[in-house]
Amino acid sequence: MEENEIGYIVRARNTVQATVLVVSNRPYEQCHLSQFFATTVNRFLIDNGVLDIHTDRIVGMVVDTGCAYFSSIAFPDTVHAGLRVAKLGNSSGRYELALYRNNDERPAAAGHFVQV
Repeated sequence: MEENEIGYIVRARNTVQATVLVVSNRPYEQCHLSQFFATTVNRFLIDNGVLDIHTDRIVGMVVDTGCAYFSSIAFPDTVHAGLRVAKLGNSSGRYELALYRNNDERPAAAGHFVQV
């Protein structure tokens, strides 16, 4: 995953895609975007053989998360999530994410997710 000149995570070929559900909408017709962070990170871990939600006995805990919002996403939009592993330690990982609405070039939100 690369950054462009203004520091946003650039959408890559390997993004996670999800559809905003009607129940995800909050008052004022916008969706709480940080809900997609855990889904994106877990999908990445599953796809890369690091996590098996059916057989693993270890559960990752989220100890820090942050999100900056730039624009709204609401039903029936599609969210595309770009992800990069910013830091990988012995027992924790910091992931940085950018969430895109439909085919927008600029992210609707960007943030981080730390799991131990």
